[in-house]
Amino acid sequence: MPDASISLVAACLWDLRAQAERQLRCLASAQRTVEDYRGAADAADRTRLLAELGTRMIEVREAHDAIGQSMQDVAIELHRLAGGVTPA
Repeated sequence: MPDASISLVAACLWDLRAQAERQLRCLASAQRTVEDYRGAADAADRTRLLAELGTRMIEVREAHDAIGQSMQDVAIELHRLAGGVTPA
């Protein structure tokens, strides 16, 4: 059974990595939006880009929340693997 448990830990770690990579992509997108804002030609473009930046930051927050959930999943599986014993 330990092989199955460590497989679950490994799967949770891959999910955590995927969520972290997603957050980095969201952050990069937000940064591109900031650069676009800096280069915007007029107020209408800046207004549109500010709204887009708000959307990008919501995506960053959602990715952050998913990372937290993935970390919790890893902790739960590690706890199960340790036989319910909380590590020191």
